[in-house]
Amino acid sequence: MLLKPSKYLFLLITALYLGAVICVGIILIPWYFKTLIIAFVCTHYYLICRQHLLLLNDNAIVKLIWLEGQEWKLITKDRSITYANLQGNSFLSGHLAILNFKSQDVKHKSSVVICSDSLLQQDFRLLKMQILTC
Repeated sequence: MLLKPSKYLFLLITALYLGAVICVGIILIPWYFKTLIIAFVCTHYYLICRQHLLLLNDNAIVKLIWLEGQEWKLITKDRSITYANLQGNSFLSGHLAILNFKSQDVKHKSSVVICSDSLLQQDFRLLKMQILTC
């Protein structure tokens, strides 16, 4: 399943970070602290957008291949392949899936956030069925 950037996830993340910036702007602290906190929030927003929304980082997972049972093959933007197991703490709903994986070789954990518009409708339905049967 080849992932593509999600418009819904972009709007959700943008609203959350905009809310954080507004909250920082409202609280009564010196302006230089506000500037520092807002700079951190904006930097984190930029990194999250590159990693999960735009899939531009080299280590962003862009393709998922289900092998059998809990085993998945994760392919990143720089074409590196990782074999991982789907963790039980993954979240699945009608429009959103947050899949937590644990690598088989290095015990590295990674998460993939998938909105329903990140995949074709039939692929998202197939993904839900594969996760529910695991």
